[in-house]
Amino acid sequence: MKTIIIILVALMMVAGGTLYLSTIAMPSPIEDCAILDVQPDKNYDKWGLAIGKWNGYTYRTLIKFDLSQIDVEDLESVEIRLYGAIIPEVSDTANIYVYLVGNWNEKTVTWNNQPPIVTYHFGDKAYSKIGERLDIDNSELGWISIEIDKEFFEEYIKAKYKVLRIILIGDETKENSYFYAQDSEYKRGKYAPQLVLIYRKGYGELKCTAYTNGEKIDIPINIEGYGQIPSGETIKLKLGSYNISCTYKGETLKKTIVIEEGLN
Repeated sequence: MKTIIIILVALMMVAGGTLYLSTIAMPSPIEDCAILDVQPDKNYDKWGLAIGKWNGYTYRTLIKFDLSQIDVEDLESVEIRLYGAIIPEVSDTANIYVYLVGNWNEKTVTWNNQPPIVTYHFGDKAYSKIGERLDIDNSELGWISIEIDKEFFEEYIKAKYKVLRIILIGDETKENSYFYAQDSEYKRGKYAPQLVLIYRKGYGELKCTAYTNGEKIDIPINIEGYGQIPSGETIKLKLGSYNISCTYKGETLKKTIVIEEGLN
């Protein structure tokens, strides 16, 4: 009589798929403010954020983030998130470009005294534009993300800079290409701009192994919400609880695992 034993393990091993834990850090903005060219000496702090052109008016948005507690070890990606939308009656899409700028103050910044775009040099590379998002078409309020150059960000932190100062500029060559977003004052910061840092750290192998008559066989894993994962393929799971099963010749093992910091 054949004996089949199915074992599900999450251990530090060499072969098979690697189990990764994803964690997210979201520093809140220190300051944010929009500026408008037709009223070049007016300060628009607490008026919301706007980017692009509308009826001949040009809008830009300035944001600062505190980086004093940020580490780049195991950093996988960096993005800025804004809670906003286009106005369909104004434009079908909008573009946003992210540039580095000098210092400014949200209580006093205006179009006329806006900080200049600056360039940082790390090794043989120069950075002034560090991200962009093209063809934004969401006409209902929601979160949009803008990918930030990860290599720049790592070098910036390693150089011990503590504040990220950026300006968001739209497509100012189009008559109407406009995006508006909530600022850090709206609803006590619930929809404030976010700097999202995603870290990924490998904690070991998640694999399903069948032993039949002394023979060891690696088989696919089924993870609820992910579907079937082929044996040996990388599996990326965020923190949380997962229902996992693996089946070999009719024998099925089901197990719930909880992914948390410190798993080993």
